[in-house]
Amino acid sequence: MITAMLLATTVLLQSGQIQPTITVQGEGTVEAKPDIFYLDVSIDLRDKELDRIRMEVSNRSRKVIAAANSFDLNKEHTFTREFKVLPQFDNVRNFVGYAATQRFRLSLNDLDQAEALTTAVLKAGATTIELAEFSVKDAAPLWEAAREASVKDGWTKAKRMTAVLGTKPGKPLRIIDQGAKLIILGCAWNQGPNDKNSGTGGGLPSGDNVQFSPPTAVKFQANTHLEFSIESNGSEPNT
Repeated sequence: MITAMLLATTVLLQSGQIQPTITVQGEGTVEAKPDIFYLDVSIDLRDKELDRIRMEVSNRSRKVIAAANSFDLNKEHTFTREFKVLPQFDNVRNFVGYAATQRFRLSLNDLDQAEALTTAVLKAGATTIELAEFSVKDAAPLWEAAREASVKDGWTKAKRMTAVLGTKPGKPLRIIDQGAKLIILGCAWNQGPNDKNSGTGGGLPSGDNVQFSPPTAVKFQANTHLEFSIESNGSEPNT
């Protein structure tokens, strides 16, 4: 839903007159069918012995990589993200040990295997799931389309609101990108492919035949803050 507010905001013109303005919040969305699953996992360990923690991270990493490679990964979007070992100290700067982290980005084209991949790498030794996201490989044009839609939607809202007062929006004074988010649609756990109650909020599934259903769509949502000058259009307020 688009929200907008006619604010008591004014701009001082060169002539010394006060220019009234309108500020609106625009929202634009674009839906697409997901074609990739991103899984960011990490191995996070602590130990007082440097050699021991490095060896444990290395052993776990080999097992995680072997488990991940048993799936048909998208190689272009699969890579090692980070490896670091940092000394740890308490509040009075006494050495207490080391913290080691190894991070991976794994990607799948087969969305039906998302849950199986996640389970496999956790069993292999990954300690943390940092991201599990269904998306679109070429997402940049979709984000751009969502931003454009948010600007157009804000402009439409400004025209409708000012028309009520017998005015119209003028030139844009400020356009601020207020961020974006990805919304997953239709992702659910269910009793099986024929379960009619999946995703309806009817409670958690139970039993041995629980299956994961990947999302039917993803929504790219962008939000924009816009401010316009207000000009007279020569008509009476519509009250």
